[in-house]
Amino acid sequence: MAVPAPRAAESFWSGDADGLLERLASRASGLSSTEASARSTDVRLHAPRRMATWKLAVRQVENPIVLLLIGAAVLSMALGDTIDSTIILVITVASAVLGYVQERGALRAVEDLMAAVRAHATVLRDGVEAKVALDDVVPGDVLVLRAGDVIAAD
Repeated sequence: MAVPAPRAAESFWSGDADGLLERLASRASGLSSTEASARSTDVRLHAPRRMATWKLAVRQVENPIVLLLIGAAVLSMALGDTIDSTIILVITVASAVLGYVQERGALRAVEDLMAAVRAHATVLRDGVEAKVALDDVVPGDVLVLRAGDVIAAD
């Protein structure tokens, strides 16, 4: 079941609760487990972002200093100084490879930490409170909020 997206003029915080529940095809007692699982295939509120490997490699070359060094190597080669241009290129490539390996390792470490520290939300499912992972919160879920809670899809 596709849930219609709220229009900009009808912001969820400015309307009444009954109208919002109606727009999201929900009810005050929350969704049933089957409704929530059906909606989870339609949309994800909290999707993990992962950088593509090629984007990570391109980021190493986008640095203005790296581009300047590559330009200097090309200019040096055009002027016939192959030794200096080779040294500049070797150092630049080594620096880019090292930066790529370090950044990839850092991103993987962050992903591992995020996987270890799973955030949960309390929602009403089948009329009772249930703890679910933030990834499993769907439009129409009724969140039970307490002081200090992480708000799903925030």
